Amino acid sequence: MPNIQEFLGIAQNHLQQREWPQARQIFQNILQNDPYHLPTKQLISYLELQVGQFTESLRHIQELLAKYPKHSNFWHHKGIIHKSCQQYSEAIHCFQQALLIEPEHAQSLFDLSLTYSETKQYEQALVAAQHYLRLYPNSFDALRNYGYALKNNARYAEALEHYNRAIAINGQFAEIYNNRGNVYAALRENKKALADFNQSITVDSHYIGGYMSKGEALKKLGRLAEATDCYKQALAIKLKLPELLHNPELLEKVQRQWSDHIHQLLPGQKLDPDIRLAMMNLGLVLLLDGNYDLGYLLYENRQSREMRCPYLPIWLGTEAIIGKNLALYAEQGLGDTIQFSRFALDLDKMGAKVSLFVPETLFELLRYSFPPSIQIHLFNYDWQQPELHQKQFHFATPLLSLPLALKLTTQTISHAHSYLKVPEDANWSLMLGKKERPRIGLCWRGNPHFPMDQFRSLKIADFLPILTEESKNFEFISLQKDLSTDEIQQITALKIRDFSAYLCNFNETAKLCSQLDLVITVDTSVAHLCGALGLTTWILLPQQVDWRWLRQGNTSIWYQNVRLWRLHPNRSVYELLGDLQHELEAYFYPDAPSAS
Repeated sequence: MPNIQEFLGIAQNHLQQREWPQARQIFQNILQNDPYHLPTKQLISYLELQVGQFTESLRHIQELLAKYPKHSNFWHHKGIIHKSCQQYSEAIHCFQQALLIEPEHAQSLFDLSLTYSETKQYEQALVAAQHYLRLYPNSFDALRNYGYALKNNARYAEALEHYNRAIAINGQFAEIYNNRGNVYAALRENKKALADFNQSITVDSHYIGGYMSKGEALKKLGRLAEATDCYKQALAIKLKLPELLHNPELLEKVQRQWSDHIHQLLPGQKLDPDIRLAMMNLGLVLLLDGNYDLGYLLYENRQSREMRCPYLPIWLGTEAIIGKNLALYAEQGLGDTIQFSRFALDLDKMGAKVSLFVPETLFELLRYSFPPSIQIHLFNYDWQQPELHQKQFHFATPLLSLPLALKLTTQTISHAHSYLKVPEDANWSLMLGKKERPRIGLCWRGNPHFPMDQFRSLKIADFLPILTEESKNFEFISLQKDLSTDEIQQITALKIRDFSAYLCNFNETAKLCSQLDLVITVDTSVAHLCGALGLTTWILLPQQVDWRWLRQGNTSIWYQNVRLWRLHPNRSVYELLGDLQHELEAYFYPDAPSAS
């Protein structure tokens, strides 16, 4: 009869083949005879972690720690369990405990740095990664870990150096090419990034991260069909459905089943992040291409269960809404809230009793703009806030899920003319004074914390083509808030008027914008504000355009009075704004003689 070591060898073979039930049965048999058999307790905890049975995995490792509290490997394993449950504070504590016991515990240093990165504690991640590299200067894992930390701290040249050193040690690790490619992508060297993503797939044709990153790179290069194939390939690998690549009907069927799964999750249950991310990215490409039917369905994967109201069902258009109390809540940026709040008006007309929960800076504007039948509440992104509890709501829906619920198409967008309004305010007329020339509002940057802000925001110096001597026929007004000292000096020198001290909320910004003849803005909340007010607005779009503006055309399906100015690979910002300056003169002074 085999002894315990032989049984463990058989069980480990089952683990390697992912034959979980067979391995578990052997472990349980061993533990019946020896409840604290150390290798078996470790292995069964590992098994339960692999199959998502986190509570059982944690139970086994806690029993071991109760008996062996100074065992660094057990603390590390406990940290991995907490990290898998997204319990990051507990994970960090466990890794730190392991390092107190064994300061050179390599895997704890590695995972501590990664956990800090996942929680956006990038400086702490860098410190842990540096310590790891000092201890193990020629370690492949230490080098790639430090490269990842450097990238997250925007130290791209150093990150590339350490990734190159890691690749010289081990060039057959797919993830390292993917990570280096992400550094090139951050540097906007998309062709180099794409080459690395291709290499990651060459090394491992089943590496999902390579397909996801390649899809992003292709999307930036405008190669949407190829990007779509990459996201499909990632899904096909993850779902073990190779036929997904060539069967759109199957893709839609899978997504509808997955969407049902999302909304039926119980609190504490997790989504598979790879599937969710692949479907969301595929949805974004489809939306960019104008495929709203399937695009919005796939875009539902943008939200995990934890980001939604935990005690109210979501309304996605299947239930009758007449007479129902419906809570709509802001979900992403301020521009998104402005853009999608229009659908509260549609639901109100459909007979729903609508309550709209919005950030404080939008509260006054929306309360004035919408009829009394739509109740406007402040939203602090806390599901326990009294307004959500005191009123008996039937449903709670994030604003960006309403296009799916309302079966929106590119032809059926409502209120494209305008749906926001502001009261006349004599104070702004007095502050601006008598108008002698057309007034042009300028907004050159958005929220710097937005992940893609580097692609959309400009500098005031970029506007020099429209601020030349020939532009003295215009009066320029800054719509920018939180100006830096340098920006204040620049706009003063350029004779751009600054009212930032008075722009305390969107109601005041809207009042100022309504006094202007034209607003020129990058793709930020000011663009949506002016579009929703029905004001003449020109929006400067980056090469990596957001899905809502579609991938071509100079008009917007969301706002009738908006004109889109697109930056192309062979057209610099300076050239784009030079063209805009000529158009500006022609727009306001059509009878003036041409400068040429």
